[in-house]
Amino acid sequence: MSKRHLMSIHCSYRRILRFLSDKRAISDVISATMMAGTVVTLSFVVFAWSQSVSSSYNNQYNQTVTTEIDKLKEKLVFEYVYYDATPKSVKVYLLNCGTIDAVTIVNVYVSNSSGWLQSFSKPPLKLLNGTPASDQLLDRGEERHIDLSLSDNLKKYAIYSVKVVTVRGATFDSSFVA
Repeated sequence: MSKRHLMSIHCSYRRILRFLSDKRAISDVISATMMAGTVVTLSFVVFAWSQSVSSSYNNQYNQTVTTEIDKLKEKLVFEYVYYDATPKSVKVYLLNCGTIDAVTIVNVYVSNSSGWLQSFSKPPLKLLNGTPASDQLLDRGEERHIDLSLSDNLKKYAIYSVKVVTVRGATFDSSFVA
């Protein structure tokens, strides 16, 4: 073996020993591995959070669309609106001719051309014979009426409006002459 060859082996041996004894190189590798592990862990946390948020938004959107579709399926027809001056009341006869059951009336408004006269919150539904309905729902094909007791007399031969609002937010209007 030549001297040069022995020197190169000796230098290589020294480099290997220096590399193995150098703590800085090991700490750099460990810190890079720890940083990569932290980044991967945080990316999984962000991914799980974004999945949860998008799933929540998707559920809210589905509920909103379903509610709006149900609202479009509601159809109430005013069969007859009658004003009785003696007890100062308006009788509103309704028929559910929509394609959805369980229509619930939340508010009824009576107005004239100058604005709202009176509002009624959750007025009780009655059967056509005048007895209170066992449930306050209008199913498909059912007829009910509402008695609205007014605080003031209405002007004779004036036009008034009745607006019915359901729990789903659908509104139905009709006019009558007092």
